[in-house]
Amino acid sequence: MSTQNAVPLTPAEVEQLRTDLANLLRDHVCGNLVSAVFNQLSSNTGKKAFSADAMEIFNAVEKQGGFGRRTLVATAEGGSTVGNGNAFININFFVSPEPMISASNGRVILHELFHIGSGTNSDYSHFEMAQAAFDVAQAQGFTSLGVRPSGGDPGGHDRANSEIFNSILFRACHVR
Repeated sequence: MSTQNAVPLTPAEVEQLRTDLANLLRDHVCGNLVSAVFNQLSSNTGKKAFSADAMEIFNAVEKQGGFGRRTLVATAEGGSTVGNGNAFININFFVSPEPMISASNGRVILHELFHIGSGTNSDYSHFEMAQAAFDVAQAQGFTSLGVRPSGGDPGGHDRANSEIFNSILFRACHVR
C-alpha cells in the first residue's frame, strides 16, 4: 500500500468495487460521459489520460499501489497517477453489494479514478475535472448544469469545483 496507515482492502472488497464501477459504466449515458470526460481532460490540460476506459484505470491501480482503507476526513483519496506507476486509492467507507450503496461507492471510486487517471506524472485537479465534465455534459445535451467551474484550482480540497464535478457525474451515473 502506498499510503501510510492504510490497510489493503480484501480481494472480495476490491472485486465488489470493480462490480460497482462496472454496473455504472454499463449504462450508455454514464459510460459515454466518462470516456468523453477523460478525452476532454487530455485535450484541455495537455496531460494525456492513461485511458478513456475507467475499468483500465481501475485495473492499473490494482496492479500499482492498490486499494486500501484508512481513517480520512474525506470519503476517499487518490494518490499519485497511473502514469507514475504507483497510483493508489484509499477509502473510508463500508463496501456492500446493496444496490444504492453499490452505486454510491462506484461513483466515489470513479471520482478518484479521474484524479489519478493521468498517463503523466501530474494528476487532474477538481477544477480540471469539473471544467471537462461541464463541457462534455453540455455537448451531450445535459441541461440545467448550474454554475460553470471557475477560479482554477486553489489547492487543497476545492469543494466548489468538486461539487460541480460530482453533480454532473452523479446525474449521468446512477441506479436506473
